[in-house]
Amino acid sequence: MPLFELERAEVPCRCQAPPDIHCDDVVLDSGLIADVIVDSQVVLELKAVERMLPLHDAQLMTYVRMSRCRTGLLINFNTVSLSDGIRRGVP
Repeated sequence: MPLFELERAEVPCRCQAPPDIHCDDVVLDSGLIADVIVDSQVVLELKAVERMLPLHDAQLMTYVRMSRCRTGLLINFNTVSLSDGIRRGVP
C-alpha cells in the first residue's frame, strides 16, 4: 500500500481522491481522480508505463493547477532505477 509510510508518519493524505477544485467560494466536482494527494500540498500521479508521454505530464499539471496544490510528482515505477522515473511539476 503506497500510503503506509505516510500514515505511519501521521502525514495527512488521500488515495484515489478527487482534487478540490475551487471556483470563487464554491468547491466543484470535476470527475477527475488523483492517485494520491498529500496534505493538500502535493499531487502524486503513479504510473507503470514503458515510457512517459507528454499526456502524463499534462494530466499531472491539470491536477496540480485545479487542486491549487503547490507541486506534483509524476512517478513511473517501470524503470531500472526509481530516481529515473520521477518528474516534478510546478504550476
